Amino acid sequence: LLKHCQLLVPAETLRHHLDTSDIVSCIDGSVNSYGGHFGVVVSTTAGLRLMKGYGIAPGSYANSFRSEAYGVLATIRWFFHVFSASSPVTNAKSIVNYLDNQSVIRRLDKTIQMKRTSPKYQIITGS
Repeated sequence: LLKHCQLLVPAETLRHHLDTSDIVSCIDGSVNSYGGHFGVVVSTTAGLRLMKGYGIAPGSYANSFRSEAYGVLATIRWFFHVFSASSPVTNAKSIVNYLDNQSVIRRLDKTIQMKRTSPKYQIITGS
């Protein structure tokens, strides 16, 4: 997912903006006769691009849902990688993700709601 993600600023600049700026990501997916693909850009709200990336949305049935969802997953994985590779963000601002596939948006909303209302589960193993 992150193979073709490219940091566009030095690491210390990225860290500074994650600590002090509102961040936006724009994700888009597409499908053609070769399959599904996605693209993503992460920037500050002032327009400074921090990262850009793209990739393939694998699967036997290429569609726009799958392509856009892979873009969302790649973006989340990139943020996870960035935040876990450094010290905690101290003055976190907002991160807003933009995408235009209504089915993916509904699925994300549903998942967030389930996470908020789900009871804590305990996994018990035994013979």
